Amino acid sequence: METIPNNTDSCPKVRRWSPKGYNPRRRSIYCYVAKRNRRATSTRVTSVVTVSIGKTIFATTVRRRLHMNGLYAQVPRVCVPLSVQSRGAQLKWCWEHGNWTVSDWGNVMFTDE
Repeated sequence: METIPNNTDSCPKVRRWSPKGYNPRRRSIYCYVAKRNRRATSTRVTSVVTVSIGKTIFATTVRRRLHMNGLYAQVPRVCVPLSVQSRGAQLKWCWEHGNWTVSDWGNVMFTDE
């Protein structure tokens, strides 16, 4: 029976995740800046944190850290406000068609404005 030589080079080394210069306190700085201004982009959070800690960091690092803490990018919903005339016209239309039956409403096609 042949024995396998004990060679440490054949096994990949397990690298710990903490990179050089990583400070666990920074994680709270990322979240603090992001929660303080909810509309700030990850690039903006990166620039604020870079100025405060004095070290260059990447926006992807900030994004990853924020995702680990449950903070994700959000797109604000934009709705076009209706003018006074449009609201009045809609209300008038609703009052005129308030007594319609279900079959009458089946013939109407609604679209978003």
